[in-house]
Amino acid sequence: MDIEELLSRFIDHVNKLRSARFVCSAQTAVEGWFRVEVVPVLEDMGIPLNRINPRFHINGGQADLAVEKEDGYVVFEFMCFVKGADSEKKRRFPQQLDRLERAVTKRRITQGIAFVTFSGYSNTQPENLIKKFFGKRDWKTKGPLEVVSGHPLRICLGSFNNPRDEELLLT
Repeated sequence: MDIEELLSRFIDHVNKLRSARFVCSAQTAVEGWFRVEVVPVLEDMGIPLNRINPRFHINGGQADLAVEKEDGYVVFEFMCFVKGADSEKKRRFPQQLDRLERAVTKRRITQGIAFVTFSGYSNTQPENLIKKFFGKRDWKTKGPLEVVSGHPLRICLGSFNNPRDEELLLT
């Protein structure tokens, strides 16, 4: 799944929602809202609703969302960071990324997508956290971007595909 297209379509979708101004300015974590609002975006990208699974199990845990595609599953982890209320999340998130990487490497899933938001941070803090979480990993990232113009919430998507699959595509 192309994370640039997903991110662009998601931002377009959210900007049409009346609730978006509140979500993107309230300093609170709302992972559930993002999980729900990504579903119509996935449908607009051609994924039937019956191929979207909110209870997908992976490596002894439950992923936030999974999409069944012809070549396998794309699994999403959503993480909403809120300044001053996220020390446990900062510790837990790298473990979630590790779990996704293991599943992709073992070919249980074809792609892991991290859907990350930042609320209450200065403009440079999300960039620093993205480097901390993804900098030493083979993930592709897009963001951080403003979701709703003039509102402080920033979003970043990360994608991990099996490096062996990418090598095969290049040869």
